[in-house]
Amino acid sequence: MLIGNYTGATFYDNIRNQKSYSGLLMYVNVSTTDTLNTIKLSTIISKKNGSNEILINKQPLVDLFLLSSLGKFNTVKEANNTYIGYVDLSLDGNIELSDGDEIISSLEGTQADDQIKIYGFEEPTSSTIVKKYEIKPLLSEFTNIVLNNLDDYEALTIDNINTVTSIVVGYDNGKFVTYQKDELFYIARDTDFFSLITQTATTSQIQTEWLNRLVLPMVGVKSIEVNKLVGTAINCNFIKNAFLY
Repeated sequence: MLIGNYTGATFYDNIRNQKSYSGLLMYVNVSTTDTLNTIKLSTIISKKNGSNEILINKQPLVDLFLLSSLGKFNTVKEANNTYIGYVDLSLDGNIELSDGDEIISSLEGTQADDQIKIYGFEEPTSSTIVKKYEIKPLLSEFTNIVLNNLDDYEALTIDNINTVTSIVVGYDNGKFVTYQKDELFYIARDTDFFSLITQTATTSQIQTEWLNRLVLPMVGVKSIEVNKLVGTAINCNFIKNAFLY
């Protein structure tokens, strides 16, 4: 179901629909690859009673594509510089909306030549479990951050991965394991080797690392400690399941 078709640099809000779907299938034609880092998506469920359920709050498309594709549909870059990516919004079916509820999305950070088509991808089943995305930043002047209570998260992306020196992972069995950067690359490749498939007229190139990011699984993880070099900020982007009602 096509819900939006846009061209140019502007802020697109009120991409809204009362018909439910399970995620956003996006065709994004951009002039430069880095644009996927600057285009940010927000999505809420606006309820009839006036309250809002925030699913995504101004997060880069590249992180949303990576988190949604872990072990599933892979982001594809076609020969004409169009990226085909999927943003997961629910678990196993269309979001179960009550009468009067709406799914509302907005985009910001597009460039003059960008073209974006958005489809609300429908499934034959419904679900009251939604996907929520969160950002936890580590400012440039700091070299360490500890994040606890991560039991509900499925996966995370870490940007500016070249500045990360190690991550200490606390597991639900009480064990702590320190992974150096090379080991993090191995975990990412072992989990989902096909983060991005770039197609040309003659070949298909597979990329695990994309825009200086890694995507890592969080199953069985209770905490992480990220250690990095001073001088560059990083963001940890998470995805988790949450009950809508």
